[in-house]
Amino acid sequence: AKKDTKMRRSIPVEQRLALTLRFLASGDCMRSLSYAFRIGHSTVSEIVRETCEKIFETLSPIYLKQPDSNGWKKIANEFSKIWNFPNCIGAGDGKHFAIQCPSNSGSTWYNYKGFHSMVMF
Repeated sequence: AKKDTKMRRSIPVEQRLALTLRFLASGDCMRSLSYAFRIGHSTVSEIVRETCEKIFETLSPIYLKQPDSNGWKKIANEFSKIWNFPNCIGAGDGKHFAIQCPSNSGSTWYNYKGFHSMVMF
C-alpha cells in the first residue's frame, strides 16, 4: 500500500491488484488498461511491475521451494517413469515467434503451425 500525500491520494491496493490481474489474464496493452482504469500509462506500467514483484516475494517461498536431495530423486524417478529418461529432472521447450519471411528463404522458416517463425529456446 502507498501513502497519501498532500498533492494526491494513492491508488488503493484493491485497484492495483485488479489492474495487475487483468493485465496478466488478458494480455491487454498498458495503454488500454490506462484508459479502462483512468490511470496514467506510466503509472499502470509501474503498478504492474511493483505488484508482480510483491506477489512473487509473497508466494515464491511457499510455491517455489528448492527441493532437498529426496525431492530431486523423486522428480527424477517420476520423469523417468513418465518419459523414459533416467536421471533427468526436467526439460525445456521452445516458443515460436512469428516473423516476416526473409527473401529467397523458401520454406526454411515456415512451421507446422502455418506461419513463418523463429524458435526461441
